[in-house]
Amino acid sequence: MEQLSFFERAVKIVDKYGTFKVITSIVLFALFLLVTVGTPIITKYSMEKSIDAAEKNKELTHIRDLENRREVQPQIYSVLDNLLESTKADRAFIIELHNGSQNINGVPFLHGTVTYERVREGVENIDEEYQNLSLSRFESSIYMHNNLHFVGSVKDLAKIDKKIAAKLTSNQVSYVAVTTLHDGEKEWGWFGILYGEGRPIPSKEKMLNELLISSQTISGILVNVRK
Repeated sequence: MEQLSFFERAVKIVDKYGTFKVITSIVLFALFLLVTVGTPIITKYSMEKSIDAAEKNKELTHIRDLENRREVQPQIYSVLDNLLESTKADRAFIIELHNGSQNINGVPFLHGTVTYERVREGVENIDEEYQNLSLSRFESSIYMHNNLHFVGSVKDLAKIDKKIAAKLTSNQVSYVAVTTLHDGEKEWGWFGILYGEGRPIPSKEKMLNELLISSQTISGILVNVRK
């Protein structure tokens, strides 16, 4: 009876308003439900899919970059070894700049990490002591940004940055030559050589010239990996 009553009411509505108006009203009501109920669901689903796709792409990019680094590592080591030979230095290294954590306002901290180091025979590696350095603690980072190069003794460096000079002294380093690495206008790292006490020191011109030549090769290799 209830079904019949509903049917009778439906017939009366059609008789009163006409088939076209009734169908139009049903379509409009369906569209209203789609917009008010369906759209948020569809939007949420689309956002979730977009986030998943972005995370997946980020993961794949990370894996690809790791593979690229493995592939170029022998080339990097070759450049560093040749630099050690031409300058008679104890160590050759690359520091890459990167963002670390951030403060409460979301401003990132700038960090630096020794990602590659080569040493002459009989010299210990010290790269593990220079990981994830907070560069805001070292005035030499500002000096390098403004001046692009530094060549001098650790005592000279202490006039610029006592903290890093003390750290290098603890590693038996007496002389430093370092230049910045750039991708266009963007500074992305530092490239340098270190000497211990008693080692013969070439002229500043020779050290800087060797660094600049090698830095072009290093940038050409690593910038492609970073991109």
